[in-house]
Amino acid sequence: MDKVPILGSVLVLFALLLTSAATRSAAQEPATRLVFQNAQMAVFEITLPARFDGEVHTAPFDEAAYVLDGELTVVAVPSGREVVRPGEIAWASKGTIHKSLNATDKPTKFLVIVLT
Repeated sequence: MDKVPILGSVLVLFALLLTSAATRSAAQEPATRLVFQNAQMAVFEITLPARFDGEVHTAPFDEAAYVLDGELTVVAVPSGREVVRPGEIAWASKGTIHKSLNATDKPTKFLVIVLT
């Protein structure tokens, strides 16, 4: 797999998701794995632990979240709260202010597709 740098998208996208890590144990941290990357896009597999509440951030790129297992809740400005279930997609255009969370008692697994 050809690994092309995507303007630090790994750091930008997930540093915000992982903020406030100092107040969480290792079991409460999201697991992130790079699945694919080229000059046009990157795909990450993310697992959020139960009751994970991410930080509000601005999407640095157009991005989609495709839920594999569990429920992902996305809160965006101005569209509000959206619950995304397996087989469904949440979309955030570049510049969208939003946060992702898992409001359930089970882990949530999803793919994030970032278009650069």
